[in-house]
Amino acid sequence: MRPLRARRGSRIPVRGETLAREGRAAHPRGKGRLLLWTLLALLGPAVAAAAGGLSPLRQVLERDVLALHSICVLGAGRLSPEEIAARTGLADGTSLLEISPREIEGRLRTDPWIREAHVMRLVPARLLIKVALREPVARVAAASAEAGAPVVLVDAEGRRIAQSAGEPFAKLPIIVSPRLPAVGEIVPGIAAATAAALAVTRSSFAGAGATLVLGAENDPNSVALELPSLAARVLLGTGDLDLKLARLALVLAGDRTPARAAAEIDLRFADQAVLRGLPFPDGTAHSAQAPGGAPAPHNRAG
Repeated sequence: MRPLRARRGSRIPVRGETLAREGRAAHPRGKGRLLLWTLLALLGPAVAAAAGGLSPLRQVLERDVLALHSICVLGAGRLSPEEIAARTGLADGTSLLEISPREIEGRLRTDPWIREAHVMRLVPARLLIKVALREPVARVAAASAEAGAPVVLVDAEGRRIAQSAGEPFAKLPIIVSPRLPAVGEIVPGIAAATAAALAVTRSSFAGAGATLVLGAENDPNSVALELPSLAARVLLGTGDLDLKLARLALVLAGDRTPARAAAEIDLRFADQAVLRGLPFPDGTAHSAQAPGGAPAPHNRAG
């Protein structure tokens, strides 16, 4: 059978041409029309037997009305309409009566790029697919990877989508993890680091070339932030990340603030920042609470 013609939108004025604009919504009476044509197709043999000469009508219905000849795709972005149509596994000429929209929706959702899919059969001879795609928000690299090793893309949930193909993803925040997640997998530590990466993009540190680093056990509370302009390693952990980054900006305000001389800034405690590795005049290091913070608690607040 011939391959299906996929298209974006609801009409193709020229054969093989893909429209750039979005198609119109499916007619609300589409199901009723499909039922009507189905009844006509089913009654065709009986009518032909009674009238003796209407068998061509059934052939026309099966060929031009119920046989699938085109797929309209709405919502295609990083995947082309042709790629999405191919993922349905349907061939040209498949009867609309044999197509299960729910089954096709489930098949499409197995693609790591496709977050949601809705399928509708339309007469004559069409299938309408509306998809919502996952959007990459960060790149994940293995901690032991060599320079130039491939990285993977994750969405806002920390779910792996695909291997990075370079531009336009080179500017996404980078997460360094003990291991790379499998396709479709959500690792708690990577999910926490992804949330931190999104918080950074909303903060005053956006565009600063942030790197999020996870500890050896992929513990969500081990998420640390590294900035090219800051020598200290910033422990973020979990919790209210927007508040923690606002606190970090306050702690770093001024060129001579003690925080800029620290080796580590720990924001995992409630209402304060703990500075570690501050140099003494004799060359030794010590820890201190950042100016303006509360007394250091005994327990961390994630």
